[in-house]
Amino acid sequence: MDTMSEMMARCIGHAYEMGLSDDQIKKIKPVHSEMQKKQAQFIADLKIAEIELMETLEIKKFDLENANNAVNQIAEITKIHNLAMLKAIKEMRDIFSDQQFKEINTMVPMKDR
Repeated sequence: MDTMSEMMARCIGHAYEMGLSDDQIKKIKPVHSEMQKKQAQFIADLKIAEIELMETLEIKKFDLENANNAVNQIAEITKIHNLAMLKAIKEMRDIFSDQQFKEINTMVPMKDR
């Protein structure tokens, strides 16, 4: 999902080449800004959860339940982030015309994301 940020940055950077109107750009910028904030928070939360898992595993006879909880926490953080990114993708796609959507897919094909 990290390439979502790249795609949105490209859209803003190439807005006029893609034929985006000023109104569309105004709608895209807050979505992009919010996504950047969520990405930064995700990276921090994930790093903390990974550190906590490593702390659990440092003990020779670590508590399997605690380790399981830490792994589940990492999975939950990732799931929440992915769902937020999907929501942002949906918001972006609702802003674009069909032709603009085709342009974006030419710039960043789905298979390369």
